[in-house]
Amino acid sequence: MPRVVDIRDVSPLIQKLRNFLGGRKVTLSLRLQKDIASRSPDPPNLPDGPSHLLNKNYYYTRDARREVQPPPVVAPQTVIAASASGKSTCENRNKCVRPGPVHMWD
Repeated sequence: MPRVVDIRDVSPLIQKLRNFLGGRKVTLSLRLQKDIASRSPDPPNLPDGPSHLLNKNYYYTRDARREVQPPPVVAPQTVIAASASGKSTCENRNKCVRPGPVHMWD
């Protein structure tokens, strides 16, 4: 019986030539079924650790989902109601905050 050649492997002569020209021993990547671990390994049997109870886990305070809160109030309800009715919140337009003087470039 002839010797069994591994799947996707080359002949021994070409292997030696490839190793010589490459300057190193070429190793095949883990593409073959016999070199890969099974897809259904046994589940690990680990003892309970610090992440077993969430209230004692320090990641609990760093979880971004726990930081979700209602949006902050930017303007009080009175200002929103006044702007909706068309009234100005400033009693005198001269006292309102305005940007500096306009500089005409042309």
